Amino acid sequence: MGLSKVKSFKAMYYLIHLIAFGLSLFPPWLSYALARTLGRFIYYVIPIRRKVAQENVERVYKDTISAQEKKRIVLRSYQTLAILGIETLRLRYMSKEKLLKTLQVRGNEYLESALAQDKGVVVFAGHFGHIVLCGCAEAVRGVPVHVIAKGLHNKAAEKFYFETLKKFGVQRLATRRSKEQIIAALSSGAAVYMVVDQHMPAHRGLVCRFFNQLASTTPAPTRFALQTGSPIIPCQTAMLNKAGEHEIRYRAEFVLDTSAQTIEDSLRINTEGINRIIEEDLKRKPEQWLWQHKRWKVQDQPKDWDIPDDLMTLVQENN
Repeated sequence: MGLSKVKSFKAMYYLIHLIAFGLSLFPPWLSYALARTLGRFIYYVIPIRRKVAQENVERVYKDTISAQEKKRIVLRSYQTLAILGIETLRLRYMSKEKLLKTLQVRGNEYLESALAQDKGVVVFAGHFGHIVLCGCAEAVRGVPVHVIAKGLHNKAAEKFYFETLKKFGVQRLATRRSKEQIIAALSSGAAVYMVVDQHMPAHRGLVCRFFNQLASTTPAPTRFALQTGSPIIPCQTAMLNKAGEHEIRYRAEFVLDTSAQTIEDSLRINTEGINRIIEEDLKRKPEQWLWQHKRWKVQDQPKDWDIPDDLMTLVQENN
């Protein structure tokens, strides 16, 4: 890295810290008000991926809700993203004691029962609410949290982000070449948290249904559970109505369907089952989901994918 790049990196890194510290001085109601205003501004003035979000809402709801309600979902999703950004910055200067007070945990008995098996736990979730804050709070609560997290394009922001995770005891696993690390974490009895609602490239995903349209989904929860014997626990995070309060809700163990004759069929059957759970989560909290993500690339570009014969009808039905 050249001298000028080093200076630029340091300047950006310290600027992020300065902004984060300043935001940490705001009371929660004020930071939320600022975030909602910022989200509304982005939606109307610099609508990054607004068309993608609108098309995705249309895919899911079609004519079952009004145009006004669809617009509200998209607008609120931008406000959710803004809250996520500002609250992640504020998180860096939050104490562990204060962080614990922001989180309500539901269904903890399911997670505790799974951890008690001493085989590690695969916890899967979608992009809802403030998943980062909830993961940090769980680590502070004593859960051995390992998360599979992507690197960021901005290296100063990446350093800030990963330092925040480390501050609260979250162990980060890379998204690539991490198979051995994930198995080692599960073997040690840890909980490995995976988000499963994003588009996956062909070499990492399986073509499945998501709201009855084709989407490439990671089979990782099923694959690692089959390989290690670890139980699978679904969870959903959410921002609550009161500013600064969050919830993580665990549900009963996802029992693998082992009736398939081949590993590939088993992966697909169970990944379909996981997609059904994420669909239900989305219906509960549509305004807190990541609508700006291109989830249905397979449906839009079917020629680029190896689509199972029994799913080919969805290409004609939805295109």
